[in-house]
Amino acid sequence: SLEITDRRGKMSYQIYPDDKVHSGKGFMKLPIKQRAKWGRDGALLVEELYSQHLGGDDDGQPCSGDACPLVRSRRSVDKSGQMVVELERKLNSGEVVKMRTWYKPTGKSQT
Repeated sequence: SLEITDRRGKMSYQIYPDDKVHSGKGFMKLPIKQRAKWGRDGALLVEELYSQHLGGDDDGQPCSGDACPLVRSRRSVDKSGQMVVELERKLNSGEVVKMRTWYKPTGKSQT
């Protein structure tokens, strides 16, 4: 498994890139079903299925089937060495919201 920890060392997040479904904690430590795998280009592809609504009139209420929020993410490293995290989520209205964040390297790599 991969463990991602914030800079303060307070929050950690587990990803299992074996293309199997795992139970875990996602956004705001809510329960999720997670599936992750390595893409052909070396990117880490993750899908997280939540069991309750996130936002809107039904926020916090249990959901089932296609009504449950699905968040897809892609983590990769660009040519400049920055990690890129891309997220997308389909809203109840059908609109897809996308976000992309770049992270600068913070230290010297050991080679």
